Amino acid sequence: MEWAELIGAAIAGGVVSSVINFLAGRGKAKADTSKVLADAAASLIDPLIKRLDTLEGEIKTLKRLLDAYAKRVIYLMNGIETLIKQIKAKGDSPCWSPDEWNPDAKEVDVDEQRAGR
Repeated sequence: MEWAELIGAAIAGGVVSSVINFLAGRGKAKADTSKVLADAAASLIDPLIKRLDTLEGEIKTLKRLLDAYAKRVIYLMNGIETLIKQIKAKGDSPCWSPDEWNPDAKEVDVDEQRAGR
């Protein structure tokens, strides 16, 4: 063999070896990337589960509190209606009575309501 053939064979062998290593390394890199992504996702799951548990607890507490306030409002409105009936039964008219309220209606600005707007 001549020197040119030897150099050509060495270069070709190096190229083939490099291509094989590249392809094998590419698969390994994909596997490494997948593992890194899986590990990152797994490391995020536990804190998110804890946060979700905390938020669910807060929601339960807020629902319980809202229910307590709703019951109190109903109790007070019944009392107001009773007092208004007593005032009217004596022939007087109350100086104030609550407006009708629809919970699905647009929110009312209390300051505007007080100012009579």
